[in-house]
Parts: sequence; structure tokens; C-alpha cells
Amino acid sequence: MTMPSEQELLAVVGQAYRAATEPEVWADALNGVARVVDATVVALVAHRMPSGRGLIQESVGLDPAMTSDYERYYAARNIWVLAGRPRPGVVFTGEELVSDSALLRSEFYNDHLHPYDYRYSIGTTLLHDEALMAFLAVGRPHHAEPFGDPEKRVLSLFVPHLRNAVRLRRFVDALEARASAIGEILDRLEVGVVLLGRGGRAVFANATAREIAQAHDGFTIDASGLRGATSNQTEALGALVAMATDDSKAPGHRVGGRIALARTSGARSYSVLVAPLSPKNVGFEVDGAVAVAFVADPDRALHSPADSLRALYALTPAEARLAIQLAQGRSLHGAADELQITLHTARSQLKAVFAKCGVSRQAELVQLLMAVSGGVKG
Repeated sequence: MTMPSEQELLAVVGQAYRAATEPEVWADALNGVARVVDATVVALVAHRMPSGRGLIQESVGLDPAMTSDYERYYAARNIWVLAGRPRPGVVFTGEELVSDSALLRSEFYNDHLHPYDYRYSIGTTLLHDEALMAFLAVGRPHHAEPFGDPEKRVLSLFVPHLRNAVRLRRFVDALEARASAIGEILDRLEVGVVLLGRGGRAVFANATAREIAQAHDGFTIDASGLRGATSNQTEALGALVAMATDDSKAPGHRVGGRIALARTSGARSYSVLVAPLSPKNVGFEVDGAVAVAFVADPDRALHSPADSLRALYALTPAEARLAIQLAQGRSLHGAADELQITLHTARSQLKAVFAKCGVSRQAELVQLLMAVSGGVKG
């Protein structure tokens, strides 16, 4: 084979590093590898440990049906994996792991590789730890020549960079998974949460904050930041945000504060707490959150499912419904009207609720139910 030029090598290396943060570029990087070693198939394969479940993360030249078959059944029968992999970074041919005669007798070859014209292989292990084994698999069809030392030498030039790119991608995937989990947790909170960047711009708002803002009832979020119903309220809120996000001051010296935002509907005011955060210095990151605003709606229904109350305190369905009405701020008379029961029945149920929950006053019951809910949506 012809040795690729330095320009070709650098192009593939650059694409591999780009792919670490731009997964759509993996196809370009793998196509580059295919060109320089004259291959028809290149794949990044991951086996979860200890289950051994295989996933083809990225590939070029691979029939989608072959990918599906591999992930569904043949990953556990990959004769090259079962033979044991050399240490990460070592380039090897398929024949160096498994003899040609053993390969040609195997179920993996006859039922999986052969139907898709995959005959010769070369590759390397990129990562191998207690959680994951990732490897590069490069293939040629039956009519081609086997891979040899020239291809091993060329592939060895890329391997350190491919390993770094895969490690970076794994790190980015972990960060994205963590951010997704945190976002889902924040979306379950009954209080609105808005993360604020430098200058007061909203960089994240949880589901409750978005719902409150979309109601346009005294609190909104726009491109410039947080706004109240009037210019005075917006100015007062902006002053709190400016103090909390002032990057001319060290994090420990920034302050925030509270404000009540009147609502155009006449409902009870929103309570907004603005507080500075102390983000870790992350060097080149300039768009991260430096402050947070918590937005509470006193009229927002408390999510405390009846099933949870029944499970925790052995309340009857009727008792649980009454307890929830009271937790949402209704009086006993109002709860009775809402539930269409007599006041006498409501008092009788309330007495039973008090006894089962170990409280003696309605205020204590409301406090208990708020604690049970934890401000979290079911």
C-alpha cells in the first residue's frame, strides 16, 4: 500500500479531535482511516462491562442490518473479543488474534461476517476498564488482500490520537448525562429555578419557571433577563440580579435579595429570591451560571398525590383528598365545598387525619404535607 502523505494524516487526526465534541464528524474521521489503509469498513465498537453487551457507536461502510445483528446477538460471539484483546494502543490483525482456520469454522464468521462480505480485520483496543471496552475495527472484503505490517504501521500513527478523542468523547458524554439528569431533577421542583449568567441573562429555566413566565402574570423571561409586570418592578428585580451577577466582585462578596412581584391577575404576589453562586473557575467558560433566581407561586397547587399520603399515613382515599385540599391553602369550609361533603363529615375526616399523622392543628398538617411533597412533582 502507498504511505499516506503528512497532509492526509493530519486531516484525519484533526477530524478525530473534532469528533470528540462534534459526534457528527466521526463519519469523516472514520472515512479518513478507511482511505489511508484501503479498507471498506471502519467501526468504533463499545462493549459494556461486565455484561459484554456490544454497541457499534459509529461506523462507515457497515450495513445497518449487520450493525443490528451484531448488537442483538453476535457481540457475545465475537471470536476476536473472546480470544482476548492486547493492551490498549497495540495494533493487531485478526489473524494475530485467531488463526484463519479457527475463524472460518466459527459461527461468528459463517453466519455474521461472511454474508456481509467482511473477511479480513485489523484493529486496536482504545479503552478497557471495569465499565467499558472500546475498540476500532477495520475490515476488508473477501476479494481483497489481508492486512499486514504496512497497514499496522499507518494505523499506529493514528491510534494515540483516536484514543485521546474517544477519552474526550467519553468525558463529554458523562458531562452531558449528568447535565441531563440535573435538568430532569430541577424540572420536578415545584419552585421555579432560573440560572443566571453574567449580565443577568437566563442560561437555564426549569419547567416550573417556564410555566410561570409563560403565564405573563407578573414574571417573564426574555433575552435580556428577568422582568416584572411594571418598569419599577423590573428595575427593582434587575438591581438584585445585578448585585448577584456582578463579576467585578469576588463570588464571596456578591449579594442578592428577595422581592415580591405583583401579579396582573390580582393573585398573590410571586416571591423571588436571587442569590449568587460560586462557580468553579473553569478557564475558558464565560457563559456559565453565576447566580440563581428562585420563583415561588403561593397559589400554585401543591403536588402531594393521594397515593403517597395513603401509603405513608394509612389515610383513606377520602381523608387523603381532604388533606390535599387543606395543603393547597383552602379552609375546612372551602375544602368541604370543593369535595362536596358536609362540614360535619369534613371535621370527622380531619380528626382522623390528625390522629394518623400525629398532629393537632391544621397549620401543622400543612407543614407536614409540604415536607412530604418536598416541593417535588410526582
